[in-house]
Amino acid sequence: MYGGSVMKTEILRLERVTYRRDNTTILNNLSMSMMKGDIMGLQPLETYGLEELLSVLTENPPLYFGYVYYMEQCVNAWNAARHERNRISVIGTRSTLVGDLDILTNVFVLRPGFRQERISEKMLVRQLQPFLDDLGIRLDPKTTVDRLSPYERVLVELLRAVVAGHHLIIFREISSVISEEELKDLHRLLRHYARRGFSFLYISMHFEEIMQVCSSTAIYHDARIDMIIEEDFRGKSLPRSYYQDYYNHVSRRLRRCRPDKEGEEVFSAELLSDDLKGFAFSVREGECLVIQNMETRIYNRLVEVLTRENDVSRVRFAFRGKQEDGIRRRKMAVLREEPGKTMIFEDLSVLDNLCITLDHKLPSIWVRKKARDSVREEYVREFGTDICSRHTMDLTRIERLRLIYMRVWLEKPDVVFLLQPFKGADVEERYQIFKLQEMLLKKGMAVVILAVSMGDSLAIADRVIRLASVRERLDVKEYRYEDFPKLPGYLPWVDVYDENMEKEPVL
Repeated sequence: MYGGSVMKTEILRLERVTYRRDNTTILNNLSMSMMKGDIMGLQPLETYGLEELLSVLTENPPLYFGYVYYMEQCVNAWNAARHERNRISVIGTRSTLVGDLDILTNVFVLRPGFRQERISEKMLVRQLQPFLDDLGIRLDPKTTVDRLSPYERVLVELLRAVVAGHHLIIFREISSVISEEELKDLHRLLRHYARRGFSFLYISMHFEEIMQVCSSTAIYHDARIDMIIEEDFRGKSLPRSYYQDYYNHVSRRLRRCRPDKEGEEVFSAELLSDDLKGFAFSVREGECLVIQNMETRIYNRLVEVLTRENDVSRVRFAFRGKQEDGIRRRKMAVLREEPGKTMIFEDLSVLDNLCITLDHKLPSIWVRKKARDSVREEYVREFGTDICSRHTMDLTRIERLRLIYMRVWLEKPDVVFLLQPFKGADVEERYQIFKLQEMLLKKGMAVVILAVSMGDSLAIADRVIRLASVRERLDVKEYRYEDFPKLPGYLPWVDVYDENMEKEPVL
């Protein structure tokens, strides 16, 4: 105690860090600091340099300039010769646990510094149990990781970091793999461990999510920390100057949107499997329906049932009122999570990637140059640039997204399923995804977004269905356009709907 205040321990400090790779500046004069017990948010307005920032925090690569301090020790400097890894954990969308090994092995045996040659399983179980009790979860330590739910895997990774004594734990976009209720419970655990002296850096693309748990937020922009928003700003929004174009575009769409679409019903589905029985939905031409799953189990099951072919025992489909025995692929398209990474064939040319689903419309697509040239011209007409002469590996993240969405636009199915379309996207990419989704809707396609985290989906939605499990029953709540202000206020874009409802009455 000094001067009536408690001296806090500095856990992390980056001082004027500049990081270069291949003579290109990736991080530019970046500075930030964290104290012991902090839960600090980090919102990247672009993803450029984010991987390198995490590398600087955890791996101490050679710096062009600057210093990194961890636990009040200088662990990296621009003129340093040794670069050892820091005791910092990163928990993200991809698990770092070994799936075919049990919890006990992952938490104790595989952690760095474990040196016991003879392992007493009973002793390790006794050591682990207090940590499990502290988390308030019931897990058999001998359960293999691949049998855990996504949230249980996150808890085991948190447990491993705590047991290993990692004083700084980084969470990266964790809301894209766990549900809203699980996220609330995770936030409770972060506050619990923060009181114990652990520090957390919470990386999310959404300011609304960050402010639910963090006491301050660092805005990452232009390869540096642009500003720090302190606790006094809790409950407020990210300054609109950072995403004004996106905000204006969404706001314009809301003002011309109406609660009911008049188009023809183009697709309906009735779920027949026991765990989803009783859930049915339909979507109209040019309408966007968001189905938010409050549990990851429901999301995974729904994706499995809706996107697998020809299993009439689990789902019944109808296209434009005509019942189908199974999924007719030409009438339905599915865009997987992060399609720019998962749906491009790297060994094919850009033009081949565009043409790959068009053989049913243009049987001569692979033999007639004129047909392929027409596809190329359609892309240029829509986006104003020609990317077909470049290699797929040279495309930017946004160009890769445009390629995938244009492929669907050319195919023109009746309905398009988008699986967590905003996952991993920064502000500019989210803006572009929003415009690409509008492009599909204007073409008359129905769009169904399946998500765990609402993300930016509300910005494009005409209707929202939220699915939860209540006493082993599926609880279904539907929100039409005029009901959106009744959604939880922490969801992105709810406040924008609120503003637009006040400005003009819903017809």
